[in-house]
Amino acid sequence: MSPPLYHLNLAYYVHYLPEQLRPLQVPVQRPRMTHLKCGLCHRLQEDPESALHQCSNCYSCFHLGCVAQLRIHELSEQNVRLVYGCPSCGTPWLTPQHSAEERGKSASPGKEKKKVNYQSMYQYQRNAENDYVCTVRMPDGRLCGVTAAFWDAFAAHHARLHESWR
Repeated sequence: MSPPLYHLNLAYYVHYLPEQLRPLQVPVQRPRMTHLKCGLCHRLQEDPESALHQCSNCYSCFHLGCVAQLRIHELSEQNVRLVYGCPSCGTPWLTPQHSAEERGKSASPGKEKKKVNYQSMYQYQRNAENDYVCTVRMPDGRLCGVTAAFWDAFAAHHARLHESWR
């Protein structure tokens, strides 16, 4: 059995709730240098479609598609869930949505950061497999019950089906 191509923290952090994970997440940025290689496929930054992204914690570079393929492979082949993060150092990354929110924030000195309670914003429970299970009541009174392995998939489901006011 060959060693995993990722830091084991990515599997460990799967058990964290989003509000516990958020303080640990770091942004991902595009590197300015063009001679860097992806840490997974070892290809150079060739075209804009497969741009490299750099971990702001360890400065390792990866194609986001390679990171996605690694997560899918580990789940389907090894039954191991991985958080969205750096395969080299194991630091969770902010999702592109959260990164945009971070950039859009105004820096107000003296203002206390509000803590987001995802349990009240999104209605879910965690099952024995640590999946997110939607607990929104449908118009007919039954629970929605949609299950998602990853937070991003659950949040997308919630926005698509239950946030019609947006």
